[in-house]
Amino acid sequence: MIHLPHSDHDRRRRPGDEGSDWCYKRRRAVLEKTELEMHLELLISGIAEKSNSSMESNLERLAQSLGTYLITDADRIIDIIIECVCYLREEITAYSTLAGLLNSKKQKFGFELLRQSLEVLREKLVSADFNHALHIVTFLADLVNCHVVSSNSLVEFYEGFMEAACEEGIPQVRSDWFVYAVLHSLPWSGPELNDREKEPLDNLLEGIEKYMLERSTSHAKLLQVWSAMEHEQDEYLCSLWTQISKLRDDGWIERHISRYYVGFDGSLASAVAHNLPLFIPSPHTSVIVYPLPTVVFRFFDYADCPDEGPVLPGAHSIERFLVEKELCSIIENNCYSRKECAAKLVNYRKKTVIPINYMILEVIFSQLFRLPHPPLRPLFYGSLMIELCKTKNMPQVIAQAAELFYQRIDTMQLECIDRLIDWFSYHMSNFEYRWSWVDWNDCLDLNDYAPRRYFVKEVIEKCMRFSYHERICDCLPSSFEEITPEKPFISFLVNQEEKELVAEIERAFRNKAEPKEITEMLREFDKEGNSLATLSTFFSVMLNAAQKSFSHNFVALTRYHETLKELSGVDDESSTALLRTLYDVWKHNRQMMVVLITKMFRMTLLNANAVVSWLLSSYVDQELHRFWLWEALFIIVKHVCGHMNRCKTKLQQMQEKRIKMERSSGNVCQLFCSNKDDGLWMILDDDIEMKKKELKELQDMLKNLFLNILHKLVLFLSEHLVKSEMTEKNHDTYWYRYMMGRFKEMLLKYWCELFEMKQHIDNELFVAAGIDPRIVEVYRQFTALRA
Repeated sequence: MIHLPHSDHDRRRRPGDEGSDWCYKRRRAVLEKTELEMHLELLISGIAEKSNSSMESNLERLAQSLGTYLITDADRIIDIIIECVCYLREEITAYSTLAGLLNSKKQKFGFELLRQSLEVLREKLVSADFNHALHIVTFLADLVNCHVVSSNSLVEFYEGFMEAACEEGIPQVRSDWFVYAVLHSLPWSGPELNDREKEPLDNLLEGIEKYMLERSTSHAKLLQVWSAMEHEQDEYLCSLWTQISKLRDDGWIERHISRYYVGFDGSLASAVAHNLPLFIPSPHTSVIVYPLPTVVFRFFDYADCPDEGPVLPGAHSIERFLVEKELCSIIENNCYSRKECAAKLVNYRKKTVIPINYMILEVIFSQLFRLPHPPLRPLFYGSLMIELCKTKNMPQVIAQAAELFYQRIDTMQLECIDRLIDWFSYHMSNFEYRWSWVDWNDCLDLNDYAPRRYFVKEVIEKCMRFSYHERICDCLPSSFEEITPEKPFISFLVNQEEKELVAEIERAFRNKAEPKEITEMLREFDKEGNSLATLSTFFSVMLNAAQKSFSHNFVALTRYHETLKELSGVDDESSTALLRTLYDVWKHNRQMMVVLITKMFRMTLLNANAVVSWLLSSYVDQELHRFWLWEALFIIVKHVCGHMNRCKTKLQQMQEKRIKMERSSGNVCQLFCSNKDDGLWMILDDDIEMKKKELKELQDMLKNLFLNILHKLVLFLSEHLVKSEMTEKNHDTYWYRYMMGRFKEMLLKYWCELFEMKQHIDNELFVAAGIDPRIVEVYRQFTALRA
């Protein structure tokens, strides 16, 4: 049975999220449901469940059952149908047919359905729930086939969307959504409109064609998984326009959509078709974040599929688009259970007419490699593919896909390579690391920045995190010795001048001296004023004493937190000294370095800017090609971003509560919060001002952090380009592609925060004269994402 959410809230929210009290409110709402309402919901939402009868028979019986409720519970029936349409995209034609049958029984039902659907559509657009809004538009379009919506009013509805798309002074992403919504629904409504409203439909398509010719697609290159022409990915709106154009040339004939209403032509023909009420989309506001553009991921073609099986739909066919969207919908609706998700995917109703395993994998990889972010956690896709491996032939297809990725990796986006490394190493850890590694021997002849060598080397490193050194070495061919990481070990060396201090510190550790005693002892040794040397020595001895495990290190850092803080002061110099010591001691165990840098930063023992500066300094430039360095950098930036966003959310909550309390009380000095979770406390102007000040400090910290990183990356690339011109050498080396990939990754990974401070970054970095046009072009592609 399909279990629908009990509200229009995003189902991915959790009790710990912002505004988490929704779950308790929803629970109360569930208890208030009547037995009749639950019965109606089970009837209507269960339309897609498997049964021995045909869908047409099920629809006919359901319409008869609901006929008795149309007088007293029509509104509730409409609510459930609209909710099902939002969440069950693959069953839209079933619900449109049901709506047509109920409209034929009661004329007013159809009118109310259209009115309420448009109300919900307006709410979805205002709340920026564009995915569900798209489903409602498709549902309304399909109602024209069921004699619920008149064809001329649907054309007017489309024209209203095109007018909204062509408004002046709005971002292209808003215009794109309205055009995409029209194109997305045309496979359902196109045949009927072509018969009844051919001239208006042609005029509509001419307007869309004009829009497509004028719109910018400069953002597309930044979002492509591959840069080479043979694997270049089409921009999503361009791809859909090509598919709709082909569908029109084919006479609007498609072979995928299940048009159940055809079996009820006699019943539906006598029904009254209603005009859609006038719909004016809500105006643009700067607060709304529209969906970012994407590219259409293409991985397999017909030559990759078995000859004896069904043929893969062509890349420009509308059937390819429709299958992909339905598979995406199945993944979205079952993302909390990999077992259910895998079962629904392999039992996809059209599995006999397409190479189902290839289509499933292509859709999964399209989401995993979507830029800037995948729709779900990457780990989910890995666990889903492991579940799918329990089905027939899927392991062979996944192995084939892994080999294809390796063959095409030279032109793959660096961030996508990192995601591929994470997935493949996780996948190998579930299959005893069995792989034909020797087939990848060609990577051994390449330099460290070459994508193939980087991929294989980092996969081995990640596999060691899942297992242990000896286990992985036993699985690898002897030829891989040069790229296999050495067995992790600590490097603790003591200089002659440090011997006395080291002995005292070790004696204090053995005697379990209190942190205060150790701090005083270190201050005695520090009378000569060489505090950084004393700090480094103490830290290296502490790391050596806690070398057994992560837990030992965490305990040591917690116990001597105040000692480290007093000695360091958490300034840039002391942070750099700690990081250098950490690298010297643990440079043969990169995972330990990442974990300890993260822990120390969260314990406020390290300064964010100092960590970033050190990671991109000449001290570790020999590690630039290793992922651990960038992993640590991304963790630092993510932590600061998260801290700023939490502070921003808290400030908004405080301001909202203050406004509510002022409305309810009027006495500002005696305003109390009545929320049981928050306790009894006053929200004063000083509290809000302090929170604003904290937010401003965090925003400045993050801005400086981004400027620091982007400036260093631009400097690396600029110096390389200048040097290449001076020496008359080709600039397009593996090193250049790698560093350009990291530059793109920084822009995409933190696009939301970067757009908030775009003006500062423009003024302080990219407006400056002398930056190479090739670097500026990448930044322009980034800014075009929300143009």
